[in-house]
Amino acid sequence: MPNDGFYSQPDWYRIRTKALMRDGYTCRMCKANIRGKGLAHVDHIIGRRKRPDLALSIDNLQSLCMPCHNSTKQTIEKNADKPAIGMDGLPDSWR
Repeated sequence: MPNDGFYSQPDWYRIRTKALMRDGYTCRMCKANIRGKGLAHVDHIIGRRKRPDLALSIDNLQSLCMPCHNSTKQTIEKNADKPAIGMDGLPDSWR
């Protein structure tokens, strides 16, 4: 998303804090402790680009450590739009 100021809004800070507290300051992917400055990233499960209406929904947020957000989650998102490929090498959508 372009720098639209969303992440500096008071509403974002409030919901971000609630998500971290709900998750016990623990990464949902690897279970690492993310309490401490610069350790936590609160991620939109369904991105703001796809569902701007869920941007401040706590049910669409997950607490992640930086390594999980910057590698694992990015890989998952990057591959989400790729078609599933069958054992024969053809896309499943061709069947």
